[in-house]
Amino acid sequence: MVCALCDVTWRGSDLDECWSCGDAASVAEATPLRVRYTPATAEAERLVS
Repeated sequence: MVCALCDVTWRGSDLDECWSCGDAASVAEATPLRVRYTPATAEAERLVS
């Protein structure tokens, strides 16, 4: 899921409110290009590839 206002992503459902701002109206399903990774996760992905 992604919040269009905050530009944050998380795993969840369409019924979730944004964990950052609490707005449910701006929540949508995140496409793979919109998913953001933490620096540690990005580094782990790089090392595995």
